[in-house]
Amino acid sequence: MDQKYAALPQQVVDELRGMLAGGEELLRNSAEQAGEEYRRSRARFETIMNDAKRALAAAEVSAVHKARLAAAKTDLYVHKHPWQSVGYGAIAAAAVGVAIGLLIGRR
Repeated sequence: MDQKYAALPQQVVDELRGMLAGGEELLRNSAEQAGEEYRRSRARFETIMNDAKRALAAAEVSAVHKARLAAAKTDLYVHKHPWQSVGYGAIAAAAVGVAIGLLIGRR
């Protein structure tokens, strides 16, 4: 797993997938173009596209792995400490309620 791509949000991943699909379509549609410089540029672009695909796949694998690990740790903690988990949830809910109350009170 490539750590530098591990924290990509889903929206960025989706946008990168769209860009890759567009680039692949461009490569397919321009296959008949002539000229040595064009062929070299096209080959460089294909290399970049392949690298981006690998990075995107690594980011996706890493994100899924981290999500599963976090879920497993949370599940283990809740099973070991059920009352603390309920207490933390209540505190978080109360904090959100106070924040919303303050925002509404300002209007």
